[in-house]
Amino acid sequence: MSRVSILWVTQEPTVLQQGIALCARLNYSLLQARDETTGWRLAQQHTPKIIVCELSPSAINGYNFLEKIRQNQDTAIIPVIFLSNCLDTSQHRKAMEMGADDILFAPYCEPDLENAIAARLTRQQTMIRRSQQELEQLRYNITAFLPHEFKTALTGIIAGTDLLLNRSIPLESSVMRELLYCIQSSGKRLSRLSNNFLLYCELKAVSDDPVKVQNLRNQKTHFAYNNISQTSIKQTHRYHRQQDLILDLQEASVKMDTSYLIKLVEELIDNACKFSPPGTPIKVRSQVQKDYLSISISDRGRGMTPQQIEQIGLGIQFDRSFYEQQGFGLGLAIAKNLIQLHGGKLQITSIPQKTTKVTLTLPLAKSSARQKFSIVSSRC
Repeated sequence: MSRVSILWVTQEPTVLQQGIALCARLNYSLLQARDETTGWRLAQQHTPKIIVCELSPSAINGYNFLEKIRQNQDTAIIPVIFLSNCLDTSQHRKAMEMGADDILFAPYCEPDLENAIAARLTRQQTMIRRSQQELEQLRYNITAFLPHEFKTALTGIIAGTDLLLNRSIPLESSVMRELLYCIQSSGKRLSRLSNNFLLYCELKAVSDDPVKVQNLRNQKTHFAYNNISQTSIKQTHRYHRQQDLILDLQEASVKMDTSYLIKLVEELIDNACKFSPPGTPIKVRSQVQKDYLSISISDRGRGMTPQQIEQIGLGIQFDRSFYEQQGFGLGLAIAKNLIQLHGGKLQITSIPQKTTKVTLTLPLAKSSARQKFSIVSSRC
């Protein structure tokens, strides 16, 4: 097993000596840099397990160094611990907002450094193990369920076309129309499955590239009310449930591309329609709260247990042996990834066999602060 490597970026001899002593005692490999340029070069060349950096604007500009680390795909997830001689809460806030993992203020001692490094290494190992478990779950679900979904859709298309092409079997116009409907339905099912799978893979790839993530967060949707309401109405209409839809929306502009906002609402409304009985309400509410737009979608349907909520991910369909359902379990997984990539949060509260409420928050675009918000309530 290779030794843990730590990059130490500092001009202070005392701080450097602390690093040398700690690494020697714990059998860590130490990389030394006296300036941010050298530190950045070593980080790219060696990809250390952790970085300890002096935060001193007069000597080393730790903020610039951290920005480079977080914007590079190969170094973006390396934990960074800042060391500062100035107890300044604004300095601490800025460092954490830029992506620092910890900051120690003088006077700090070797045990403080050791504990901070150990905590970050433990957290990193936990994240790696969790990623490996999710990868194994992904592999299993692809093997177990994806072929079935593709085969089901393709069977409907092939069987329908075979009957239409078999001229020895006379078909009435009503039967032909039904066959064409089945072919179209199977084709749409296959198209949706393929598009969702590709989108999920695309979002996973973007999440590993800080530059692409930042580009996503720079996108905006003005007048989100129209997109949320129209998408909600369209989706409930697909299930003949437009009478169940209750809208209570507030106007806002959010930091998300319009196509992604539509996709987000589309998937959540689709789940609410599929997993709640006709005739029960589906409530969609949006409300501006400080710097965020909160959107909630609630239904009175099957619900989920806390364990099921924890396991939301690619290809997980709960209680599939008890309920006939289409799809590959991608809707919530896509929604979760979209929200996280845009700096928002997703919360699910549910009571099995009673109700489910999905609440998400998206950062407001700056123009929203100048808008006059109006609430519109309606039952569609």
